[in-house]
Amino acid sequence: MESNIVKTFIAKINASNVNYCHFKSNSSLSLSMAGETDLDLLFEAGSETVVALIMKSVGCILFNSPSDRSYDDVYDYIVYDGEIMRLIHFHCHFRLDIGEKWIKSYRLPWQDLILATRFKDPVTNIFTSSPEWELTLLILRQTTRIYGTDIFSHGLPSISSKTKFEFDWLKSQIDPLLLDQIMIKYFSSGLRFSILKVIDSEYSSEAFQSIRKEVLSDLSKYRKYSHITAIRRFYMRKISHYLKRFDLLEIYFPGKRTLLGAGFTVAIVGSDGSGKTTVCKKIIASVSQKVSIKYIYLGHGKSGAGAIFLFFLKSLSYLNRRTPRSLKYFEHLANLLIVCRRLYILILAKHYVSQGRLVCMDRFPQFNKPGVSDGTFFTNQKRRWWSISYLIEMKVKRLAEQCRLDYVVHLHADREVLKERLLCGYDSNKIDQKSEAIDLFVQQLRSPKVKLDSGKLAPNSLLGIIIPKFFQLVGDRDN
Repeated sequence: MESNIVKTFIAKINASNVNYCHFKSNSSLSLSMAGETDLDLLFEAGSETVVALIMKSVGCILFNSPSDRSYDDVYDYIVYDGEIMRLIHFHCHFRLDIGEKWIKSYRLPWQDLILATRFKDPVTNIFTSSPEWELTLLILRQTTRIYGTDIFSHGLPSISSKTKFEFDWLKSQIDPLLLDQIMIKYFSSGLRFSILKVIDSEYSSEAFQSIRKEVLSDLSKYRKYSHITAIRRFYMRKISHYLKRFDLLEIYFPGKRTLLGAGFTVAIVGSDGSGKTTVCKKIIASVSQKVSIKYIYLGHGKSGAGAIFLFFLKSLSYLNRRTPRSLKYFEHLANLLIVCRRLYILILAKHYVSQGRLVCMDRFPQFNKPGVSDGTFFTNQKRRWWSISYLIEMKVKRLAEQCRLDYVVHLHADREVLKERLLCGYDSNKIDQKSEAIDLFVQQLRSPKVKLDSGKLAPNSLLGIIIPKFFQLVGDRDN
């Protein structure tokens, strides 16, 4: 199923005076139209503002790429299409850059020539690069990608089946006479011979390796970076990319795309059994492939916690049961542990927002909400010995009150649905108490909010409502 957002964008860009074309993977144009693969679009230089306005009009948001995966004059516009339940990623190139993985060292001068020879696909109405130019670029891209920037690797990169299919498809589409004209007019004899050598041979790493020296020598005049600079940038980016696989470092250095300004928080609230956690996890799964989105659990102190936290909490509980009831030392330590975890979670949520990430909150930042929160532990303590604990709890309260809520989704379901979901855990009095507290909380919010019946709407249907809306709100705010 083709995306109506993509169709609308194509209609608007075609009606403008901007020269563009779809390039890379023209053989799988139908997949791009359905949002199953990125849309790689080459635009004429200087059209960034016009393209940004068109992207804005179809609901796209401009995201920052991570520093180790960003490239000059390449912009990432992303939108969620609720009809096909998929992110649409427009990869917009305003210069024709190719080269090694992580850096793209070469800026080719044939951008205007490629745009001048584009043609409109009769099925999708999108302009695409000619197969002659596309085949040439494919060979040059693959050849420069195996350049020895990685000085510790001597093996040749493998050729993907997708790239092999693209190569074979382009060979079947080209006009040999037009290809010869391009080669003779714009390429040196050595480069022309190298490209034709690959076309006439089997598509393999060895074929590219055999022409690498000649191709790189001929393209050296188009370099943006020297060989030494390319090696330095390559290793800096590669090391940064792999270090971000450690969760502790990823907290401080986002590994995926972020918003240009402040982040955006969506809170999913509702009584027990309304499907909050299920919807949160589906939102994360739908968005996290392209965008940095973080899941924050803000429920009961010991729910949703990690193994280490639970180990200490259970240990303190065990010790508390084996001491006289008049001594609440271990009970106070357990409560202090819960409060400190709350403080850490709220500080982390604030940190994520400052980085421009999307934040999905499972429940709202609660503090002493009657019937909802597990309450306060040290507010009523009279002994000065607990003053530090009291100050920490007051800090948690202030952070909870200051926590930014940009969009609130209130899930509810009728009693029969909740009984079926909760089984033995169903308590009508508790459900009524929580529902009343949540209704009161949501009514007091000034943030955009929506109330959805999770008993009548399937999780995927809920996603089709929730995600497009918060993408719209982000776009309206940033614009």
